[in-house]
Amino acid sequence: MASFDFYSLEEHTADLCLKITGKSLEALFENAALALVDLITPVEALSPSLTVDVAVSGEDVTDVMVNFLREVLYLINGKGLAPCRVKIERLLPAEISAKVGVDETGLAVRGMIQEIKAVTYHDASVEKKNGIWQARLIMDV
Repeated sequence: MASFDFYSLEEHTADLCLKITGKSLEALFENAALALVDLITPVEALSPSLTVDVAVSGEDVTDVMVNFLREVLYLINGKGLAPCRVKIERLLPAEISAKVGVDETGLAVRGMIQEIKAVTYHDASVEKKNGIWQARLIMDV
């Protein structure tokens, strides 16, 4: 299922466990958003037709990651938009703002591979190991 080499699915007793990597923290957030969308509909088949501003805050970088991905998921489930490009504009330990390119018809044309109901805090982590940023997130399906 993984269309990109920056994410993989791990075994988990329930739901989906997503592991994402990035060369920088900004790349990690961009990759995480694209990985989430790619689980729902193939990102490579999408083309941005509109840009949406997304800004969230949190207690720490892991909280910001979960909140950011929840906003990306809202674009899909709440607005019917398919995010396909992400550019981080500002990233601090407790906040992020990004420009998200969305395909306004992508979901209607291509449909969903699977539904993701929520991004959870359960076992969520964001850390730098051996010079590479990594995130581990559990998705409620």
